[in-house]
Amino acid sequence: MRYDIEGSFAAFVRESGLDVRLSHKLPAGYEDAFGTFDPITKTLYMDGAFLADAADYEALYYLFHELRHAVQYQRPELVDEDVRQSARYAIGYDGTCCRLDGDRWSKCRLAGDEGYFTLAYQSQPHELDANRFALERASALLPEKAELIAALAERWLPKEPMDPAEIQALYRRVDAAIAARSSGARRYDLAVFDLDGTILYTLEDLKNSLNYALSSHGHPERTLEEVRRFVGNGVRKLVERGAPAGTEPDELDRLYETFHVHYKQHDLDNTRPYAGIGELLGRLRAAGLRLAVVSNKVDYGVKDLCGRFFPGAFDVAIGERPGVGKKPAPDMVNEALAQIGAARERAVYIGDSEVDIQTARNAGMDEIIVAWGFRTAEELAPYGPKRVAADPEALYRMLTERL
Repeated sequence: MRYDIEGSFAAFVRESGLDVRLSHKLPAGYEDAFGTFDPITKTLYMDGAFLADAADYEALYYLFHELRHAVQYQRPELVDEDVRQSARYAIGYDGTCCRLDGDRWSKCRLAGDEGYFTLAYQSQPHELDANRFALERASALLPEKAELIAALAERWLPKEPMDPAEIQALYRRVDAAIAARSSGARRYDLAVFDLDGTILYTLEDLKNSLNYALSSHGHPERTLEEVRRFVGNGVRKLVERGAPAGTEPDELDRLYETFHVHYKQHDLDNTRPYAGIGELLGRLRAAGLRLAVVSNKVDYGVKDLCGRFFPGAFDVAIGERPGVGKKPAPDMVNEALAQIGAARERAVYIGDSEVDIQTARNAGMDEIIVAWGFRTAEELAPYGPKRVAADPEALYRMLTERL
């Protein structure tokens, strides 16, 4: 009895919360494929002729390969950042490459031999992920065919995958080729981001380290809402605001030191990117923007957090350190502009607070304020933010708009 492909498809879609339909007629351009998933039409295609002749283990392997692609597009929180980024790129054996931009695919043609592009296709993180997933799921359903499934997987898992740096270089070639075909100059070349409250939710870890310092020195702790109002001007100011009124400078120094020791060990306990930020940064880089972070958080914290949550996303990450004025002074922004070599008039600053509004204006730059951060619309209204992004998709459109 043949394995129930339709039933397996329906069960997986249901259990994974996907919005996908199954078609047995391949779309134009995929006549030689066993199957493919189109994130625009939300359709998983499996060639009907192939299914009629294929062994159960082959059909299941390719079905779960494409179902994993559906997960990568529709449930990106279930896969890692490298997989999410690479899923936006389709590499063809002949050098025809595509990039997913919102709800459409952009296409270009690169020079190179078929062997290079075949290896690149097989080495992409989302392809490696899909093949490993298909191997595991098909083997679990047909354990008696595990050896045959493993042999099938070996055809698609390269023995020596292309180096990740070379994959990233290929994506940049695709980005450049697509950009060359686009008309009109982009408004911005550089986006400078605040960290806390803009791309990372860090409030709980800041609160916990502040309260550890306060309680360790016999002072009352602060609530999350109080800490939300205290942040924005750096750790020293956070400690000063959190300490009881009239605390002596020597005691503030001790609290500050205790905070640093604790935070350095616990800055990843509850911190996480805001929803959609990882994908946003990948799309911005794909669109050709340079990216930077400037923060009043201590420099080691900025670099640690960016490296942990957004590896390779930012060209420059700058935090508080001696000799560089803290925001709202423009020093950090000016340093980012200098390091990247970007023109001020083609750069924009993105943040979530009144400090960020003042920073952008002190630096003589455009500003965009995000609506999901540590300040409410009512709190920011007196500062007159010029543009507010309601969500990452709105921010993407603002940052990639053309003149």
